[in-house]
Amino acid sequence: MGKLWAKLKKNLSKRHLPRNLSRRRKQGVGFESSKELLETQQTEATNAESASIKDRNKSLYRVGSVSNEDLEALDLAGSGSGDGNEQETNHARTSTYGNVRDAAMMNLSAVEPSKHDQSVPMGVIGLRNLGNTCFINSSLQCLSATIPLTDYFLGFDYRSEINKDNFLGTGGKLATAYAELMKKMWVGTNSSVEPREFKSQLGIFAPQFDGYRQHDSQELLAFLLDGIHEDLNRVKNRPYIEDKDCDGKNDENDAIESWKNYLRRNKSLVVDLFQGQLKNTCTYVHDC
Repeated sequence: MGKLWAKLKKNLSKRHLPRNLSRRRKQGVGFESSKELLETQQTEATNAESASIKDRNKSLYRVGSVSNEDLEALDLAGSGSGDGNEQETNHARTSTYGNVRDAAMMNLSAVEPSKHDQSVPMGVIGLRNLGNTCFINSSLQCLSATIPLTDYFLGFDYRSEINKDNFLGTGGKLATAYAELMKKMWVGTNSSVEPREFKSQLGIFAPQFDGYRQHDSQELLAFLLDGIHEDLNRVKNRPYIEDKDCDGKNDENDAIESWKNYLRRNKSLVVDLFQGQLKNTCTYVHDC
């Protein structure tokens, strides 16, 4: 009975020790004093806490990570490139589409953990109403969660694509205001943001959204995406293309030709992400 109790006591004592401390005991490595044991336990606790903080910080970023080799290979544009009042100290921007996501992730990882609420993921932030503007805020939250679009404004040198000569746009003012808002939402330090400057530029582009009345969210999205598209349209000189009537004999060829003509006049990230073609078919049902 005495041997059984000694064996049980030994096993219980090992369970309360950290794994590597138990290993040291098993290998016959003793501690010179209780002070050494305490210091060892404190060191292991500190290392475990550091690893926990590191893992927690990783969870703040979106799915994926950037290796050191990827960061060194980034073709980063200079800070504050192009015109505008935006201050971008140490804000990475790439001039190639292939590295947009890496640059955005680099900017996210540069945010100091002490300046960000660790209890929520990055990008989860409130938008304050400016009157009855919940339709704007809900639409902006949807666009903010569209990661390829957000990565573009966080990591790409979007100013290089601003079409200042396009009379259908705002000369880049709306796109810049949207980009500034995304920066506040994703790499800012506040728990909520007031999109006042963005709303001001939106009202200039689409006067029906000026003021503080309620509107339809889908209508807002259509005008907002159209405005950003026109600001970032890569086609500087739009060719005149005469529309051709389709006889319905070959819908596939007609669709391909129509889309080619459209892309000759419209090219932007908005086109890449949100635009396409739909085919409507109407079937007549005759009474028997």
